[in-house]
Amino acid sequence: MAAKRMSHAAMWLSALCACLSLAVAAWLTGFDKEIGRQAVWLAALPALWAGGYRFFRETDRRMQTCFGLLGALFMLALALGARLSANGDTGWNGLAAGLLFALCSGPAAAEGFVLLYKGFMRLSARMALGAKKAFWLAFGVILLCWLPVIIAYFPGITGYDMDFQMDQLRRGVYSSHHPLLHTLFIGLFWKLGALLGNENAGYGAHTVVQAVLLAASIAYALRWLNALGCHKGFWYALLAYFALSPQHAILAMSGTKDVLFAAAMLVCVVELCRLLGEPERRARKGVLAWDAAVIALTGLLRNNAVYSLALLLLVSVLFFRRRLGRRVLCVMLAGMLAAVGGAAVLEKATRASSVSVREMLSIPCQQLARVYDKHGLDVPVGYEIREILPDAENYAPDRADFTKRSAKVTTPDRLVRFLKLWAREAVHYPIEYIDAFLYNTRGYWDMQDVSFATTYDEVPGSPVGCLVLGHNPVTGIRRWHALPGLEKLCRELFTLNGYQRFPVLWMQLHPALYTWMLGFVLAWAVWQRRREVLLPACVLLAYLLTLLIGPCALIRYQYDLMLSAPILLGVLWVRQKRELQAE
Repeated sequence: MAAKRMSHAAMWLSALCACLSLAVAAWLTGFDKEIGRQAVWLAALPALWAGGYRFFRETDRRMQTCFGLLGALFMLALALGARLSANGDTGWNGLAAGLLFALCSGPAAAEGFVLLYKGFMRLSARMALGAKKAFWLAFGVILLCWLPVIIAYFPGITGYDMDFQMDQLRRGVYSSHHPLLHTLFIGLFWKLGALLGNENAGYGAHTVVQAVLLAASIAYALRWLNALGCHKGFWYALLAYFALSPQHAILAMSGTKDVLFAAAMLVCVVELCRLLGEPERRARKGVLAWDAAVIALTGLLRNNAVYSLALLLLVSVLFFRRRLGRRVLCVMLAGMLAAVGGAAVLEKATRASSVSVREMLSIPCQQLARVYDKHGLDVPVGYEIREILPDAENYAPDRADFTKRSAKVTTPDRLVRFLKLWAREAVHYPIEYIDAFLYNTRGYWDMQDVSFATTYDEVPGSPVGCLVLGHNPVTGIRRWHALPGLEKLCRELFTLNGYQRFPVLWMQLHPALYTWMLGFVLAWAVWQRRREVLLPACVLLAYLLTLLIGPCALIRYQYDLMLSAPILLGVLWVRQKRELQAE
């Protein structure tokens, strides 16, 4: 009788939540009268009711907590994104409505994540390839599928920050604004080409080596998943994703620093998983030395990666101390210190100038600039903002570069003055601060967002798109244009953002997908206490948090997640399936 009453209560509660969700969604979108939007709302009603009903009837409280939190956060992101699109800002009413929407629709979204988990658990057929065969199969298929892009864009794409790095190499005047190890890596091939009288060939050798290293890191992760006994269909789906999803081939041919960093991060994630899941590896000194080197390399290839490594060490000491042991903790500490010390040695050896403090103030600059953008000189603080942030009038919601470049923070007293102004005005204009943060990071959490694909579209008639395919003539590198047809197709899809007409491609290229994939991994790992996945997932989360205080949201910034999050899903499935079969 009690069970029947609880079932009725769950039914009525889920129905109430579904109706409230639709009412709040209608308000958030300004009561959009478009017939198609109304049809979607009506179609969502039974899904919200059924999902909430199933979730309220779940008996595993720990699972409800983990996936319930994930579902609420996901729906809050959708609500805030819809509010920004419809209204231009959130407002206190919008924030309150977003939280109410998350509370009411979160259970249904959580049940969706639970059903996704149960779908993984239905997979059964395991991989049975030999370790070497799995590696070379993955490595060969990936490079073969990337080959047309490699030929089309040889000797390599020189967009993004390549003009700054090549200028450093030519003048011999270095800056740690970009990772010095990456700049020197490019310089090694470029100077070799210059000695041979062909800079193009030198840069081409760099991009080919980079593509090989990226493919090898992916093949290494897939080889390990195969050895664990990953589901055959999922393994081949991952192989198809890495070989055919266009961001991998295009970024493999790009000079951006994010590619080699993402490859190193993937290997680091795999090694951390193995240290926790394969205790015998902790007794092998060669393995530990390799792991320390991988951690150090990861830190050297991206300036903000050191913060995620510091969190790795902190989390390891607090929660994995006994599981890892002193030897492994010392390896992690040695890797992090090697990264910090190596960066200092490279900076001293090249006499590189230090990173400007402006790079750490992207969000504060955006927040002050948004206050000025909304209120101008109508408020007394407007004059003070213009004095300390001269480019405040150039505020662009999705990119901080236009505002931070002239921030007067180059001396200690100016920095203190800036921070005092920022902290003081946070009390006066909190909603503007919140909206500035939401707009600047929207590409990382809002699945409806398109700003990440238009952030660098600065010059009318000369778009950049979701992936940079352009060639910067300042670098002195000349493209071969061997496959103009493929270049034309890529321009249509990724420079003019034609990919957005294809839902599957849209999903694969959206940074927010991988944020929520990481969230799913974390919820699953916490629920099932999968420490061997939780630790590396925390490293990825820490790096994602550094991106949220960065200048903008771009695909290349989150490329590490695009590589590592799908692999962690495979690891979770294997470990969970083994335990279920053992029972």
